[in-house]
Amino acid sequence: MRRSLILLPLGGLLCSMLWSFWRDSLRAFLTHGDYTGTLVETAGFSIALGATGIMAYRGFLFVRGAIGLFGSVDFRRRVHVVQHREQYAPSLVSRARRENLLDLWRVARRPLPWIVLGFAVLAVGGSLIRQAEGHL
Repeated sequence: MRRSLILLPLGGLLCSMLWSFWRDSLRAFLTHGDYTGTLVETAGFSIALGATGIMAYRGFLFVRGAIGLFGSVDFRRRVHVVQHREQYAPSLVSRARRENLLDLWRVARRPLPWIVLGFAVLAVGGSLIRQAEGHL
């Protein structure tokens, strides 16, 4: 049940994107008989859609890991120290901040390169789409 609550809106989003892609892009190319433009536009859209999916999934993993940090008693204690810094020694506050940042870095270390790669691949897909639009 829970999985269908996630997959149903994603399926609807994908269907609306594909319908828009057909209505706004492919139909115009096919109407003009520009099959090269159709191919380039389809490749660019597919690359951009795949890159967006990679970034969304890896971003989800990062957010899930960051939220999971709050399950740790040590992390929550360090957050408390930082939030109530006037009650603690500056060295303790500084160490708590550093350790929290290290924990966040450990969570972000794996998905971050994929997110950056996704942005780069998305730029390539966007470039192909822009190149195809020059054909019309």
